Amino acid sequence: MAQGRPLRQEVRIEAAQAGTVPITVWPGSGANLDFSRLGLRIYRAWLDDPSKLTIDFDAPLDAGGAQVVHLRRISGVAFHGLPSTPATLLSVVARDASGTAHLFQFPIAYGSGPADYSTIAVVPAPAPASPRVTIQASAIPGQGANPLTFSHGVAALIEAGTIAPNGPMHQSLRAFLVLIANDVPVAEASAQTGVSLEVVQAVARRGLEQQRQAIPRPGIVPEDAEAAPLDPPDVEAQPEGVVGGDE
Repeated sequence: MAQGRPLRQEVRIEAAQAGTVPITVWPGSGANLDFSRLGLRIYRAWLDDPSKLTIDFDAPLDAGGAQVVHLRRISGVAFHGLPSTPATLLSVVARDASGTAHLFQFPIAYGSGPADYSTIAVVPAPAPASPRVTIQASAIPGQGANPLTFSHGVAALIEAGTIAPNGPMHQSLRAFLVLIANDVPVAEASAQTGVSLEVVQAVARRGLEQQRQAIPRPGIVPEDAEAAPLDPPDVEAQPEGVVGGDE
Protein backbone atom coordinates (compact mmCIF):
# COMPACT_ATOMS: atom_id res chain seq x y z
CA MET A 1 0.00 0.00 0.00
CA ALA A 2 2.95 2.27 0.63
CA GLN A 3 4.57 1.50 -2.75
CA GLY A 4 2.21 3.50 -4.95
CA ARG A 5 -0.27 0.71 -5.68
CA PRO A 6 -3.82 1.99 -6.22
CA LEU A 7 -6.18 1.22 -3.35
CA ARG A 8 -9.21 1.28 -5.65
CA GLN A 9 -9.86 -1.07 -8.56
CA GLU A 10 -12.73 -1.02 -11.06
CA VAL A 11 -14.49 -4.04 -12.56
CA ARG A 12 -17.26 -4.24 -15.14
CA ILE A 13 -20.79 -5.15 -14.11
CA GLU A 14 -20.87 -8.14 -16.48
CA ALA A 15 -17.78 -9.68 -14.88
CA ALA A 16 -19.22 -9.17 -11.38
CA GLN A 17 -22.48 -10.84 -12.39
CA ALA A 18 -20.62 -13.73 -14.03
CA GLY A 19 -18.69 -14.46 -10.82
CA THR A 20 -15.26 -13.88 -12.43
CA VAL A 21 -14.14 -11.11 -10.06
CA PRO A 22 -12.21 -12.54 -7.08
CA ILE A 23 -11.92 -10.48 -3.88
CA THR A 24 -9.06 -10.90 -1.42
CA VAL A 25 -9.37 -9.68 2.16
CA TRP A 26 -6.14 -9.06 4.10
CA PRO A 27 -5.63 -8.87 7.88
CA GLY A 28 -5.83 -5.30 9.10
CA SER A 29 -7.28 -4.04 5.82
CA GLY A 30 -10.92 -4.60 5.03
CA ALA A 31 -12.30 -4.80 1.50
CA ASN A 32 -15.04 -2.47 0.24
CA LEU A 33 -17.35 -3.49 -2.60
CA ASP A 34 -18.81 -0.30 -4.09
CA PHE A 35 -22.00 -0.36 -6.22
CA SER A 36 -22.62 3.41 -6.15
CA ARG A 37 -21.62 3.95 -9.80
CA LEU A 38 -24.43 1.62 -10.90
CA GLY A 39 -27.20 3.37 -8.99
CA LEU A 40 -28.21 0.04 -7.45
CA ARG A 41 -29.46 -0.48 -3.89
CA ILE A 42 -28.42 -3.61 -1.99
CA TYR A 43 -31.20 -5.47 -0.21
CA ARG A 44 -29.73 -8.94 0.40
CA ALA A 45 -26.24 -10.42 0.86
CA TRP A 46 -24.97 -13.88 1.79
CA LEU A 47 -21.52 -14.91 3.00
CA ASP A 48 -21.33 -18.70 2.76
CA ASP A 49 -18.53 -19.10 5.33
CA PRO A 50 -18.74 -16.33 7.96
CA SER A 51 -16.12 -17.90 10.24
CA LYS A 52 -13.26 -15.61 9.07
CA LEU A 53 -15.07 -12.45 8.00
CA THR A 54 -17.58 -9.90 9.20
CA ILE A 55 -19.90 -8.17 6.74
CA ASP A 56 -21.35 -4.66 7.07
CA PHE A 57 -23.02 -2.05 4.86
CA ASP A 58 -22.99 1.73 4.53
CA ALA A 59 -26.73 1.85 5.33
CA PRO A 60 -29.31 -0.56 6.78
CA LEU A 61 -30.52 -3.06 4.20
CA ASP A 62 -34.14 -2.70 5.27
CA ALA A 63 -33.92 1.06 4.59
CA GLY A 64 -33.09 0.36 0.95
CA GLY A 65 -30.13 2.73 0.75
CA ALA A 66 -27.05 0.48 0.99
CA GLN A 67 -24.54 0.76 -1.87
CA VAL A 68 -21.28 -0.40 -0.25
CA VAL A 69 -20.42 -3.79 1.28
CA HIS A 70 -17.54 -3.89 3.79
CA LEU A 71 -15.70 -7.14 4.61
CA ARG A 72 -13.28 -7.37 7.55
CA ARG A 73 -10.96 -10.25 8.54
CA ILE A 74 -11.36 -11.71 12.02
CA SER A 75 -9.34 -14.29 13.92
CA GLY A 76 -11.92 -16.98 13.34
CA VAL A 77 -15.14 -18.25 14.90
CA ALA A 78 -16.14 -21.92 14.99
CA PHE A 79 -19.76 -22.49 13.97
CA HIS A 80 -21.32 -25.82 14.88
CA GLY A 81 -21.92 -27.88 11.76
CA LEU A 82 -20.25 -25.35 9.44
CA PRO A 83 -16.86 -26.45 8.05
CA SER A 84 -14.15 -23.82 7.78
CA THR A 85 -12.91 -23.39 4.21
CA PRO A 86 -9.83 -21.71 2.61
CA ALA A 87 -12.15 -19.60 0.44
CA THR A 88 -15.82 -18.69 0.30
CA LEU A 89 -18.45 -16.97 -1.85
CA LEU A 90 -20.17 -13.62 -1.37
CA SER A 91 -23.55 -13.20 -3.10
CA VAL A 92 -25.16 -9.76 -3.34
CA VAL A 93 -28.64 -8.94 -4.64
CA ALA A 94 -29.35 -5.33 -5.59
CA ARG A 95 -32.29 -3.55 -7.23
CA ASP A 96 -32.25 -0.82 -9.84
CA ALA A 97 -34.63 2.15 -10.01
CA SER A 98 -37.30 0.04 -11.71
CA GLY A 99 -37.16 -2.61 -8.98
CA THR A 100 -35.43 -5.22 -11.13
CA ALA A 101 -33.13 -7.48 -9.10
CA HIS A 102 -29.50 -8.11 -10.10
CA LEU A 103 -27.41 -10.93 -8.63
CA PHE A 104 -23.63 -10.55 -8.16
CA GLN A 105 -21.24 -13.29 -7.02
CA PHE A 106 -17.69 -12.82 -5.77
CA PRO A 107 -15.22 -15.60 -4.85
CA ILE A 108 -13.52 -14.56 -1.58
CA ALA A 109 -9.95 -15.49 -0.67
CA TYR A 110 -7.82 -14.64 2.37
CA GLY A 111 -4.52 -12.86 1.78
CA SER A 112 -1.43 -12.32 3.91
CA GLY A 113 1.01 -9.43 4.05
CA PRO A 114 0.21 -5.91 2.78
CA ALA A 115 -3.05 -5.34 0.93
CA ASP A 116 -3.07 -4.81 -2.85
CA TYR A 117 -6.28 -2.76 -2.71
CA SER A 118 -9.05 -1.80 -0.30
CA THR A 119 -11.97 -1.03 -2.64
CA ILE A 120 -13.41 -2.74 -5.70
CA ALA A 121 -15.88 -0.54 -7.57
CA VAL A 122 -18.40 -2.19 -9.89
CA VAL A 123 -18.87 0.11 -12.89
CA PRO A 124 -21.22 0.12 -15.91
CA ALA A 125 -20.26 -1.42 -19.22
CA PRO A 126 -18.47 0.96 -21.59
CA ALA A 127 -20.22 2.50 -24.56
CA PRO A 128 -20.06 0.36 -27.72
CA ALA A 129 -16.78 0.73 -29.57
CA SER A 130 -16.71 2.57 -32.84
CA PRO A 131 -16.64 0.32 -35.94
CA ARG A 132 -13.15 1.55 -36.76
CA VAL A 133 -11.67 0.03 -33.60
CA THR A 134 -13.90 -3.06 -33.32
CA ILE A 135 -11.98 -6.35 -33.58
CA GLN A 136 -14.21 -9.33 -34.33
CA ALA A 137 -13.76 -12.82 -32.89
CA SER A 138 -12.46 -14.09 -36.24
CA ALA A 139 -9.43 -11.81 -35.89
CA ILE A 140 -8.09 -11.93 -32.34
CA PRO A 141 -4.95 -9.77 -32.12
CA GLY A 142 -2.09 -12.12 -32.84
CA GLN A 143 -1.56 -12.80 -36.55
CA GLY A 144 -5.14 -13.77 -37.43
CA ALA A 145 -5.88 -16.11 -34.53
CA ASN A 146 -9.46 -17.30 -33.93
CA PRO A 147 -11.37 -18.55 -30.85
CA LEU A 148 -10.13 -22.13 -31.28
CA THR A 149 -6.54 -20.85 -31.50
CA PHE A 150 -7.13 -18.86 -28.31
CA SER A 151 -8.48 -21.98 -26.56
CA HIS A 152 -5.34 -23.92 -27.55
CA GLY A 153 -3.23 -21.08 -26.16
CA VAL A 154 -4.99 -21.21 -22.78
CA ALA A 155 -4.51 -24.98 -22.59
CA ALA A 156 -0.81 -24.65 -23.46
CA LEU A 157 -0.22 -21.99 -20.81
CA ILE A 158 -1.88 -24.15 -18.15
CA GLU A 159 0.21 -27.14 -19.17
CA ALA A 160 3.36 -25.00 -19.02
CA GLY A 161 2.45 -23.78 -15.51
CA THR A 162 2.09 -20.13 -16.58
CA ILE A 163 -1.46 -19.89 -15.20
CA ALA A 164 -3.20 -22.02 -12.58
CA PRO A 165 -6.16 -24.19 -13.62
CA ASN A 166 -9.56 -22.92 -12.45
CA GLY A 167 -7.95 -19.88 -10.83
CA PRO A 168 -9.24 -16.31 -11.34
CA MET A 169 -7.12 -15.72 -14.47
CA HIS A 170 -8.21 -19.04 -16.02
CA GLN A 171 -11.87 -18.23 -15.31
CA SER A 172 -11.49 -14.75 -16.81
CA LEU A 173 -9.90 -16.23 -19.94
CA ARG A 174 -12.73 -18.74 -20.27
CA ALA A 175 -15.32 -15.95 -19.89
CA PHE A 176 -13.43 -13.98 -22.57
CA LEU A 177 -13.49 -17.03 -24.88
CA VAL A 178 -17.26 -17.46 -24.45
CA LEU A 179 -17.85 -13.83 -25.41
CA ILE A 180 -15.69 -13.82 -28.53
CA ALA A 181 -17.11 -17.17 -29.63
CA ASN A 182 -20.50 -15.38 -29.63
CA ASP A 183 -19.12 -12.61 -31.87
CA VAL A 184 -18.63 -10.04 -29.11
CA PRO A 185 -15.86 -7.66 -30.28
CA VAL A 186 -12.52 -8.45 -28.68
CA ALA A 187 -12.13 -4.95 -27.27
CA GLU A 188 -15.54 -5.20 -25.57
CA ALA A 189 -14.86 -8.74 -24.29
CA SER A 190 -11.56 -7.48 -22.89
CA ALA A 191 -13.33 -4.67 -21.01
CA GLN A 192 -16.05 -6.97 -19.65
CA THR A 193 -13.72 -9.65 -18.33
CA GLY A 194 -10.69 -7.56 -17.35
CA VAL A 195 -8.40 -9.54 -19.68
CA SER A 196 -6.09 -6.95 -21.25
CA LEU A 197 -5.37 -6.93 -24.98
CA GLU A 198 -1.71 -7.62 -24.16
CA VAL A 199 -2.77 -10.85 -22.45
CA VAL A 200 -5.07 -11.68 -25.39
CA GLN A 201 -2.15 -11.31 -27.79
CA ALA A 202 0.13 -13.44 -25.61
CA VAL A 203 -2.43 -16.25 -25.39
CA ALA A 204 -3.17 -16.06 -29.14
CA ARG A 205 0.54 -16.27 -29.99
CA ARG A 206 0.93 -19.36 -27.82
CA GLY A 207 -2.09 -20.94 -29.50
CA LEU A 208 -0.63 -20.26 -32.95
CA GLU A 209 2.65 -21.85 -31.84
CA GLN A 210 0.75 -24.95 -30.68
CA GLN A 211 -1.11 -25.19 -33.96
CA ARG A 212 2.07 -24.87 -36.01
CA GLN A 213 3.71 -27.60 -33.93
CA ALA A 214 0.68 -29.84 -34.49
CA ILE A 215 0.90 -29.62 -38.32
CA PRO A 216 1.37 -33.29 -39.38
CA ARG A 217 4.32 -34.47 -41.45
CA PRO A 218 3.60 -36.09 -44.84
CA GLY A 219 2.22 -39.58 -44.45
CA ILE A 220 0.90 -38.98 -40.90
CA VAL A 221 -2.88 -38.86 -40.48
CA PRO A 222 -3.88 -35.83 -38.34
CA GLU A 223 -6.22 -36.17 -35.41
CA ASP A 224 -9.79 -34.98 -35.83
CA ALA A 225 -9.66 -31.20 -35.31
CA GLU A 226 -13.22 -31.23 -33.99
CA ALA A 227 -12.07 -33.38 -31.07
CA ALA A 228 -9.92 -30.55 -29.66
CA PRO A 229 -11.47 -29.53 -26.32
CA LEU A 230 -12.33 -25.88 -25.74
CA ASP A 231 -11.79 -26.25 -22.02
CA PRO A 232 -8.10 -26.64 -21.05
CA PRO A 233 -7.16 -29.67 -18.94
CA ASP A 234 -6.77 -29.30 -15.20
CA VAL A 235 -3.08 -29.39 -14.31
CA GLU A 236 -1.81 -28.33 -10.93
CA ALA A 237 0.58 -25.43 -11.47
CA GLN A 238 1.85 -22.27 -9.84
CA PRO A 239 1.12 -19.08 -11.90
CA GLU A 240 3.97 -17.06 -13.29
CA GLY A 241 5.00 -15.28 -16.49
CA VAL A 242 3.48 -12.65 -18.75
CA VAL A 243 -0.15 -13.79 -18.59
CA GLY A 244 -0.54 -12.93 -14.93
CA GLY A 245 -1.04 -14.79 -11.68
CA ASP A 246 -3.86 -15.99 -9.46
CA GLU A 247 -4.44 -15.38 -5.86
